[in-house]
Amino acid sequence: MQWTPKWWAAVPDPPLKRLDPPFFEPPIVDVATGQQHSHAWTDYHQQIADHINTIVSGSGVTDGSDAGEGQIGEVLTASGSGVALSSGGVATVATLTLTPGDWDVTGGVTFNISGAASSHYAVGIDGVFGTEIIATIPTGSGVWRLQAGTVRRNVTASTAVALSAAAFFSSGAVSADGTLRARRMR
Repeated sequence: MQWTPKWWAAVPDPPLKRLDPPFFEPPIVDVATGQQHSHAWTDYHQQIADHINTIVSGSGVTDGSDAGEGQIGEVLTASGSGVALSSGGVATVATLTLTPGDWDVTGGVTFNISGAASSHYAVGIDGVFGTEIIATIPTGSGVWRLQAGTVRRNVTASTAVALSAAAFFSSGAVSADGTLRARRMR
């Protein structure tokens, strides 16, 4: 005799959470339409509508406009200019405040170099080494742009983030201009 699987073995488990309609309540007659309904049914349908709105509101913008505050895709920017750098020091070029959420943060710095000798430059988010980009730039004068790597900040309260720059040089002067950008991912 062969064993055959039970037909119910392939039936998936029911969902863990569902909204159950009300069982019974005396009906209310809508005078304008003559339809019968109850407060419980009205509440049930409102729960369904609220649940759908929650799902839809988290999907981002689809009409080509900018995402609003608190929406997926929201973009925050901050910039700074003319920040004087001292050799070996880390300076904040721009700062912005993230509202609660999950953010990708990046930025870039333009170094304005005037007669600097033996130079190395670094850009990072929050001055944390490991997120910075380090470059060796030829001696002399000029303008060089470095981009910081993207970092994730998942915050539950308003939190400030900073675009940091560092320069290592033996003579001359260096200043920094930069832009910090954050995009809400969820």
